Formats: sequence, C-alpha cells, structure tokens
Amino acid sequence: MKVAVIGGGIVGAAISAELSRLGATVTIFEAEAQFGTGATAAAIGGISPLSDDFIRAQLAPMCGDIFDAFWRLVQRCAEAGQAFPIVEEGLMYVALTPDDEARLTGPYRESLGDRFAVRWLPKGEALALEPTLTPALMGALLIPEEPALDPSSLLRSVLHLLSESGKVSVRLGTRVSELVDNMMTAVGRDGEVTVEEFDRIVIATGNDAALLPSPLRTSMVPVKGQALRLADPGSSHPLFAHHVYAHLPASGSDLNTSAYLVPRTDGSVVAGVTYEEQFPHDFVTVEGLHEITGGIRRLVPSARHWAMTAAWAGRRPATVDGGPIVGVLPGAEAVIYAMGHFGLGVTLAPLTAELVAEILGLSDRGLMAGGGYDPLSPERFH
Repeated sequence: MKVAVIGGGIVGAAISAELSRLGATVTIFEAEAQFGTGATAAAIGGISPLSDDFIRAQLAPMCGDIFDAFWRLVQRCAEAGQAFPIVEEGLMYVALTPDDEARLTGPYRESLGDRFAVRWLPKGEALALEPTLTPALMGALLIPEEPALDPSSLLRSVLHLLSESGKVSVRLGTRVSELVDNMMTAVGRDGEVTVEEFDRIVIATGNDAALLPSPLRTSMVPVKGQALRLADPGSSHPLFAHHVYAHLPASGSDLNTSAYLVPRTDGSVVAGVTYEEQFPHDFVTVEGLHEITGGIRRLVPSARHWAMTAAWAGRRPATVDGGPIVGVLPGAEAVIYAMGHFGLGVTLAPLTAELVAEILGLSDRGLMAGGGYDPLSPERFH
C-alpha cells in the first residue's frame, strides 16, 4: 500500500512509523524545512489520558488503549536503541483550595474509576513527595500511570524509526496545495509542482486546515499557548520527581491559565501554560509570562528565585468541541483525517497511529470495534 502522510509533527511521524512497520510505503509531506515545528515544538510533554477533561468525558473506557499504545511505541524506540528519558513517577494534581479538594476527592476521582492506582495524598504526604510545593496546599491526587517526557526526545526517536524502516521517504519544504480523491498536487521548496497518486492519504497537518472540506475546516479553532523553562541556580538535582499540575481560578486576565510543571533530565523545569482562543500574534507576551509565573509562584513559592532560561509560544490545533478528528468521511474513504489534537498531540499520537493503521486495514487490534472511538469521527462536523 502506498500512503501519503501530510504533516511532520509528532502525530504525522508516529502514523508514518506505524504504517511503515506494518508494510506500507509512506511518503511524508511537510511544508516546513524540518519536522515538528508547530504544536509539537511548543508542547510541554505530559501524557494525560486520565487527567484530561475531554478524554474523561468522551473516551474514558479507552484510557487503557491510550497507555498501551504509548508504551508500545516507547518499547519500539528502546529496541531500536533510541530510548529516551521518561518521568515515570506520575502526575500530582494539587488542590490549592477546599473547593479543589472537594472536587478531586469526589466527582473527579469517581470519574477515573477503579482500573488505575489513583489515590488522594493528604497534605503531609504530598509535601513529603514534593517538598518544594507550597505548604498551603490542601493535598494532591496522585495519578501514577501518567508519565511525562520531552516531546523533542520522543520525536527524535520516532524519526530514527522512520530512517531505519527503508519504507519512508520525506519531502521537507513541500506544501500540498490540492487534493482530489487520491491525487495530490504538491509544491516543492524550489517551486516545482508535482501531481502524484496514492492508495490512501492521511492528513495530519495540525493547525493547517487548508486541505479540509468546508465543514471540517470551520470546526478547527487554533488555541495559543505560552510556556517557559526554569532552573534553580542553587540546586544540582532535579527539582521534582513528578510532573505537577494545579487548577488556577480566574485572575481577571483575558488568558485562561493553569500551573503545570514538567521536570527535565537536565534539572530544569518546563512550566506553563496559557489557553488563548483570541490572539493577534504568536509571540510570547508580558501578560502571558505574568500569568504563568504568578501561578507557579503560588504553587511553588521558592520559584520566585529561579532563573527563566527560555520562553516560547505556539498554536494548538483544537476543534470547536475540544476533541480530535480521526477517521474518514463517507464517500471519500481515500482520505483519512488525523488532526485537531489540541493539547493531546503527544498523548494521543501513538494511539492515533494505531487507529489509522486499523482504518487502512493494516492492523486488526480491534480498536474500532464497538464504536468506542465514534466521538473522534469527522462525521460529527459534516
């Protein structure tokens, strides 16, 4: 089977790795000069199927599939000599107020079911595990199944799988300008125009909705996010063992923010993040940094003395209902859509790859049986 994958972020790369593993000949078309320059480059790196609101509401029974697909990809990378660091101690979801505690110990905890080792940590236990957290916290929900990683490390490992497969060719700096059934027109970096035919075409273009039919195109809503990297100059060891999250109440700003910290192996911490649906530009703003650092100081008071070593902003490819698009439209089965992952691109990339393989008939894991993934179908917008 000859397959084109349009898009070179982590979702497109993971799809290409899975399809080539199963015998397909894959050509990747990426408009930029390198892989992973969009939402992947801006991602923080939490693997969050249990703590994400959309997954809990729409795909809760599939959380096991998400973890299984992730660890299969991790194992495959390791077997290829491309292991990468992973924060395996889990996520600590911190309660900063009595209302947070009531929600996390009540409805939120109940929504996670009993299949996972999620447990409430009283204040003393939470501080024993992460002593830099504020002593004013109420406690924390520990979700040990949720790992975290550096998305750039994952992408590098997956790109190694592509280079070793012998079945993947790459067209960087090449923009696909038109699709008609299974025919595509592409414009290379030198301006050369080619028309090519494939058995199937996968659109994994993140924020670029130009190739989508009108109902899907209008369903896409880019959401800006800002984040930064911090380091404690006085510390020679990792600042956290877990990745740490806290919900923040509205501050009066136009930005919606949360306090989220993910440790890196070099001792730094990546922190964020804002959710901006209305934005005139993609650069880092004073307001964004103010909101993020304010939340971090509330969660980790000593962070006011840390050094900020980098800051960045990017666009998440969201949809109007908050859920990804994975599937085909009736009567147009030559094209598979795999986009709109919002803040779940790293989390869902391995499972998305396995779902696409099943749609193409290259895999028989039975993931699509029973309609569990109907909430991801593009038909909901058509």
